[in-house]
Amino acid sequence: MTHKIRRQLSSLLLLTLFLLVASAARAQPQPPPPRDAAGLFARAVERQRAGSLAEAIEDYRQALKLRPDLLAAHVNLALAYVQLKRTDEAVTSLKEALRLRPDHELARDRVRITRERIEYVKHLDELKAAAERATASARASSSTSSKTSTPTLPRCSGGMWKSRVDGAAYLTAGARRLRRPRSSRPTS
Repeated sequence: MTHKIRRQLSSLLLLTLFLLVASAARAQPQPPPPRDAAGLFARAVERQRAGSLAEAIEDYRQALKLRPDLLAAHVNLALAYVQLKRTDEAVTSLKEALRLRPDHELARDRVRITRERIEYVKHLDELKAAAERATASARASSSTSSKTSTPTLPRCSGGMWKSRVDGAAYLTAGARRLRRPRSSRPTS
């Protein structure tokens, strides 16, 4: 019987030791939060790449409080705002970046790209809303109509045809045209 008790005690001791080692491995100390602008900027970039935009924006803001002249923080902050569709704040941040260095080629390029993104998001939102309205209108008119008829096809700008029923498809085709790079767009 004493042999059985010793075996149980040694098993219990090994289990306890294993649990202590496992908990110590999990509880490794976290690195201290950065206190300088460069550290905050680096952490913001990592968070932005990981998709944690709200946390990245907060880190960019803290970095800019410490160093208001940090051009890259202004530009990246604007890009994070664009990703969240907060265009007014993005424009403000870009204006500050250009005020700091109007001759900086990268800043001007990022401003151009961000402005294009802002315009793209606006156009895409407008197209989606118009497609939803056209679809709802087509469904409402088809449900109230007692007889089935082929919808009329009024001529639209650009030589395209549009019907009430196919309004969503027409608008979707317009969105696809917007996504094409400028160089591949046909000239008219």
